[in-house]
Amino acid sequence: MNFFSDASALDVCLWLYLMAGYFLWWLLLPLGLLATWAAFRKKSLSTRMRIGLSILAIALFIPAGYGVHEVLIEPAFDAWQYRRRSWQLEAPTQVAGLSLPAGSTVQLSSYTKPNKRSQLTAEDIEVIRLPGETQLMGAMLTGRLRSDLGYSWEVELVKDQMVQGWLCAKGEAAFRAKDGSLYRCNDPQTGESLTDQIELSKKERLP
Repeated sequence: MNFFSDASALDVCLWLYLMAGYFLWWLLLPLGLLATWAAFRKKSLSTRMRIGLSILAIALFIPAGYGVHEVLIEPAFDAWQYRRRSWQLEAPTQVAGLSLPAGSTVQLSSYTKPNKRSQLTAEDIEVIRLPGETQLMGAMLTGRLRSDLGYSWEVELVKDQMVQGWLCAKGEAAFRAKDGSLYRCNDPQTGESLTDQIELSKKERLP
């Protein structure tokens, strides 16, 4: 759905106003400071001119502040949070039921205490980045394992391969976090999801 076709003229103007701050904060900020200096330091200016410059300064500071927050503050804060909640394994380690190789990077979720390093569950973790091709849960994986609210691990299969008795296509797949059983993958011939067949097969094996 197109933003400009659904938004009112006021919404579009506000969006453009803030985008100006996003891209031109480095220019708007000194201009705002200059307008502020002129409004309060130039004694020769009339009261009307001072008020005008003050309004101009505010109009410049608002998008400039938005730009500084989006371009400088928020990325710096995110990087700081990432450093607090992430660490690289120096040796093979068991994490949330997974035997991870050395070099893996574990990143905790935003709901987990940053200093928690032991007795982790899938719910405590946001993502695990593998150092290379890694055998886990009966499959050869690469890239990263993303925890889906602790319910499953979203992974990437290195190639077409047999996984727990199912022929799965290279690419996206998922395993249940509680027991490491295959939850979802795609048929390498049709590209269709095998989720329904996998779940049906599990139910048929139940006593």
